[in-house]
Amino acid sequence: IFERKSIAGRMAAQRKLMAHRYVSGPLKDFFLEHDRLVRQLRGTGAVISEIDVVCNLLLNMGSAYATVVTTLESMEEKKLTMQTVKCRLLDEEVKRSAIGVELVTPKTESAAFAGDKESRPKKKLKCFGCQQEGHKAADCPKKMPEQKEPRPATGRTSKANAAESSGGEICFAAEKGARYPPEKSKVRWIVDSGCSDHLVNDEALFEELKPLAKPVEIAVAKEGQFIVANHSGTVRLHTVVNGERRPCSVSNVLYVPALRMNLFSVLQVEKKGMQVVFEKGKVRIFSNSELVATGARRGQCYELELYRIGSVAKIQQTEDDVPVILIRRANSVEEESVVKRDPGEDEEFESCSEPDEEVLAPEPAPVPIDGVPAPAA
Repeated sequence: IFERKSIAGRMAAQRKLMAHRYVSGPLKDFFLEHDRLVRQLRGTGAVISEIDVVCNLLLNMGSAYATVVTTLESMEEKKLTMQTVKCRLLDEEVKRSAIGVELVTPKTESAAFAGDKESRPKKKLKCFGCQQEGHKAADCPKKMPEQKEPRPATGRTSKANAAESSGGEICFAAEKGARYPPEKSKVRWIVDSGCSDHLVNDEALFEELKPLAKPVEIAVAKEGQFIVANHSGTVRLHTVVNGERRPCSVSNVLYVPALRMNLFSVLQVEKKGMQVVFEKGKVRIFSNSELVATGARRGQCYELELYRIGSVAKIQQTEDDVPVILIRRANSVEEESVVKRDPGEDEEFESCSEPDEEVLAPEPAPVPIDGVPAPAA
């Protein structure tokens, strides 16, 4: 009978220890309860080593201190003591308290930059031309036929686009005989004035991806919550300006799979000398007074008019084509946190402009930069 009670008590103590997870509140209270449960388990005759207790504590911390737990996991086992683990976690708690960061629970873990859509009241569609509800400006019945904006239609274009940004990235591209992409290939990229880097959650949009030397922690709308970017790369898309399809590239884009929507940094664009204008439900991006990208307001957000490119790995060249060259400066992505701010602050975009015909003469070889030849088209 004594043996049966001892086994039952040990199993009950183990279940309590495994179920004891940190949700919120002071860490010291969580540590005291954890130590009590460990003593209770050992009191039943169970043998549990110091490293097992440490592992159990880290597993029970949940997502609130995921960054600290990841750092502790990389330490040597002989240095991973209970005292070290508790000190590191308490230090992190003090830092968060000093800056007024509120810990989040797993229930709020899925929150992203746009906030909770369910809590937002649905707004009626409003025309920015006649100011009446029920239709968009493009479908306004009071708009004269000649005033209506041309819609992209299947056709052939021969346009070359080039732009140089002061931030280091250069886009030099040309296409011959391109066709407008279908609507299903449209890419949602939200223009965000509070985002310090371009962020994308779809790996398929990247022409190339490279691992970051150090992961970038990105603070989301809920204070104390972070998502991590481990890779960055170049995204190539098409933008439609005045009915014309133009290729464009955006480099140093952070790949963040946990992000709920793609965010386009206004700050990065303005650093490169471009101008972002929000007016009458439209967003326009200018490079040297030339319109290079457009978008519109949908709900509470502004979205750019961008489309996928079917294949960006290799671009062929014909007799009438101008070679396609993508040149990037080998500067690293700034490892700064992306903090949500109110609209109206600084904003930006990487562009493709349309130079004079003299500049577009086909070149015999790819243009080298920083001593390293660019790959052939």
